[in-house]
Amino acid sequence: MRWAEEEQQTGKLPQRARVAVIWEDGARQGVPETIKDFANKTPRRRAAWQLVMDESFELNSKDFKPILERLKPPTQTSSSSTRTCPDYITMHGQYAKMASATS
Repeated sequence: MRWAEEEQQTGKLPQRARVAVIWEDGARQGVPETIKDFANKTPRRRAAWQLVMDESFELNSKDFKPILERLKPPTQTSSSSTRTCPDYITMHGQYAKMASATS
């Protein structure tokens, strides 16, 4: 989030970025909570980051479309928390396909 904040402050991300917190059910709850705490910590951050989703998914999910479709149009910034690389690759692959289909 600090990297994203720096990118935002240099104009590489929108001044009002949308963030989706999508996390693996059973994952350490600290990661999604840390993202939400960061975005809500100060008035400047609350103005800069719009939290648009806070939702969990099942471990080893194959289809993330039901969650991702609620993010249309694609968010400028998306955060996820997963313990497994396959879930991360599957989710972000589906997200990229959805984003390119709306372009």
